[in-house]
Amino acid sequence: MPDGKRVLRDAFKRLEREVPERVAHILRKLRHPDARWVRIPIGVLCIVAGLFSFLPVLGLWMLPLRACVAATTAGGASALTHS
Repeated sequence: MPDGKRVLRDAFKRLEREVPERVAHILRKLRHPDARWVRIPIGVLCIVAGLFSFLPVLGLWMLPLRACVAATTAGGASALTHS
């Protein structure tokens, strides 16, 4: 067995010892070659989700800008500047 595969197998074995038995059982099933029909859609879903991962960050940095625009529109900023 190539060295890389052995290292990966050992890492999964250590992970299976650390997680609860139910999760370890799911990991063992997903690592089986017959589970390819499950792993491929999960991988594609992770790739698609990764393409949209920037959206929450984009929304977060705009929160102060939105608050300023809302305050200006609602008249809250004028109350703060004229006091």
